[in-house]
Amino acid sequence: MFIYHRKSNISVKEMVAFSTMLFNPTLTLIVSIIFFFSSLVVLNVWPILFSLLWLWFVIIFTRMGISHYLGEQYLTSPAEGKIYNINTVNIDGKEYIQITIILRYHNIHSQHYPISGVIYSVEHRPGKFDFILDGSKGVNNEKIITAIESNAWDRVKVVQIAGKIIRTITNLSKPARRVTQGHLMGSIFMGSRVDVYFKKSLHAKILVAEGQKVNIGDILAKKNKNQLQY
Repeated sequence: MFIYHRKSNISVKEMVAFSTMLFNPTLTLIVSIIFFFSSLVVLNVWPILFSLLWLWFVIIFTRMGISHYLGEQYLTSPAEGKIYNINTVNIDGKEYIQITIILRYHNIHSQHYPISGVIYSVEHRPGKFDFILDGSKGVNNEKIITAIESNAWDRVKVVQIAGKIIRTITNLSKPARRVTQGHLMGSIFMGSRVDVYFKKSLHAKILVAEGQKVNIGDILAKKNKNQLQY
């Protein structure tokens, strides 16, 4: 399921709408009914179990991360999770550094912009919905690719990849819109994956390692100030 929010500015009203998108009404109703009847009939316990389980579900899957602007020389983590791998890949004849972050069910599932700049493109690619147990899975899954341009980092790509169960990606980006590092970009429900790409020719220093846990806003890579272009 792909949800593409096309508004150009984020207002309080938009945030309410975004929260509604995150919390699929149909899914809410289905899960509520299942938990309720399981509590009463199958488990033979008080309905309060349903309330506690549903409260846990709400807290886990609707909480938002917190990130701040650190500076144009930094590339920050757009997601909370675990670094699965750091590779050099070839895209359209150019070498890119690929950093793959795996999100588990307990991680915050909102994504935030890793740099400040202008949205170059937002591309939705339909695909499969395989389980993402590690970084080798999900290559052919449904995804949204957001490309951001800046003077310091040229063009950075953030790829949101959907998982197996709820299959929902939200994205607030719009081409030509100016965004700020750390601001909310979108969200993916349940276990999922986020890839970050930046050009190897930038010679940025990578400050994370495979297997490392990262929070939203942690520094993934850094450029020296004398490398910045104005």
